[in-house]
Amino acid sequence: MPSPCQRLLMLTLALEDSLRRESWNEADSILVQRAKVLDRLSAAGLTEADVPTLERLREAESRILRFLEESKAAVSGSLRSRLQSRRAAAAYSASAAGAVSLDRAG
Repeated sequence: MPSPCQRLLMLTLALEDSLRRESWNEADSILVQRAKVLDRLSAAGLTEADVPTLERLREAESRILRFLEESKAAVSGSLRSRLQSRRAAAAYSASAAGAVSLDRAG
């Protein structure tokens, strides 16, 4: 049976995978499991044998944070682009409506 530290690493790697696949329900479930393991881990304490596992855990968490930051930037960029498109369409519609009324007034 894996130690709490090893279990935390396995869950973190599974979380990384589920986030990359955009499997949000799975990621949510894994986060709940990780919280439970973290509680056990803090109560049990760490040993010298856990150091290599903790290093791998830190690397995986760094990758997850980088991925989430990149995803957030991509979504923000997409939202900005849509907003700019809507503004341009609204401005075009307004100017086109003005041109039509000028043609009618003629």
